Amino acid sequence: MIVGPAGPTGASLVPSGEMAMNLRLDDEEAEALRAAAREAGLSMQQAVRRAVREWVERTTMVSSRRLMSRPALAITRDELWAAIRESDADQAAV
Repeated sequence: MIVGPAGPTGASLVPSGEMAMNLRLDDEEAEALRAAAREAGLSMQQAVRRAVREWVERTTMVSSRRLMSRPALAITRDELWAAIRESDADQAAV
């Protein structure tokens, strides 16, 4: 366990490899989360973590699909590296 920053109730314990976070919901959002978590047999924390994982997976899949749907570059590897070096030189001159 890692001892996190002290809060109003003292030091908080955060399991190694996890990040503590505050989530601010309005009353309606909090009640909807509470009811959905209860219905699924989950704690509110488990429900939020599941929602975050699912959102990240969906977002990553959409990004991958966009990338894969782009046409291939009509440029050789040497031309690409030359353009990168030129861009780096332009940035260094600034």
